[in-house]
Amino acid sequence: MDAGKSAVCRMCGQSHSPEVNHVYDYQKMVDEDLMCHICLQPLVDPVDTRCGHTLCSLCLHNYLKIQSMCPVDRIPVIAAQVQQSSVIVRR
Repeated sequence: MDAGKSAVCRMCGQSHSPEVNHVYDYQKMVDEDLMCHICLQPLVDPVDTRCGHTLCSLCLHNYLKIQSMCPVDRIPVIAAQVQQSSVIVRR
């Protein structure tokens, strides 16, 4: 398969390229605190920045390839300092 080409994902069952997050159909509204500030979707594999923002891992790592700052408050962020979110956020 060509890079960037959409295919049916084994994880979420939707068509999307490997570079983007999974697509889910939610039955209820998702709490605003559990939304990614980059993709504006519910968090997938959430990570925390040192400045305290929680974003999707894939979203943040792709963003950091372009700009090395938090997309929310523009504080410098180093990918190696990003940590997996707490168990509460990941559930």
